[in-house]
Amino acid sequence: MHDCIYIFAARTRGGCRRICMNGGTCTNGTCACAPGWSGEFCTEPICREPCLHGGRCIAPDRCVCFHGLSGTRCEIDRRTGPCYTETRNALCTGALEGVVCTKQLCCATVGRAWGHPCERCGNLDCPHGHIRNLATKECQDIDECAAVPGLCTGGRCVNSVGSFSCECPAGQRRHPVSNNCEDIDECEDPDICPNGKCVNTEGDYYCLCNPHFIPSPDKKFCIDGRVRTCFSYLSETGECADPLAMPLSNRDCCCGYNMGRAWGDLCQPCPPRGSGQYRLTESSTNE
Repeated sequence: MHDCIYIFAARTRGGCRRICMNGGTCTNGTCACAPGWSGEFCTEPICREPCLHGGRCIAPDRCVCFHGLSGTRCEIDRRTGPCYTETRNALCTGALEGVVCTKQLCCATVGRAWGHPCERCGNLDCPHGHIRNLATKECQDIDECAAVPGLCTGGRCVNSVGSFSCECPAGQRRHPVSNNCEDIDECEDPDICPNGKCVNTEGDYYCLCNPHFIPSPDKKFCIDGRVRTCFSYLSETGECADPLAMPLSNRDCCCGYNMGRAWGDLCQPCPPRGSGQYRLTESSTNE
């Protein structure tokens, strides 16, 4: 027959199973922790404001930070990486050529994502176009033209408070992804060149007109060259009467002095004098 041996866990003064750490005291079997510490044995530090950017709390109000980050909360981010101007699902595109900058500078100016692997830009602690001065803690305007190389290539970059603009040559504008001055494709406008086909050129465009339509002197629109009946009377209900003896073009009918009120087989009302359509029709008289 074997004797039974009982092992009793040793307890510290005050009845705690282990020593209370970091200045804690044991009372009635429980650790009373010093300010800044928590946990059963006062081994868990308390950071009243959470550590940022993946930092870890290692002492009261003190964080250990990844490389490139500093500050009591890892709030100062000096990491540098590529700046992207476009995102598509999880893919970052439109990297600014030759630009390596901090995430704050990228996201406060033209960036939509930053870094490698890329991180989407989120909420900023300053208004867009501003960055926090580490010395004064105040938000200050960013001169994008000086801070981001290559903006407005082909034109001139102009800084403004909280933003910037590109002064581009005629027929060009700032591209939203590259931020360069690039040709405007006027033919993307569905209202360009009615009664014809738009042809885009570098910095300009012209119209190829349909049969029976003739180009305006600047080739920016097509003039109806067809001749039809010109009516000198148009009722309030849209009925035409009093046709002129000679068929006329739309321009001659509607823009001649005291001439027509409507034109064509469908009794198309002439545009009111002074309207945009009237000026468009009238301008063809300079041809």
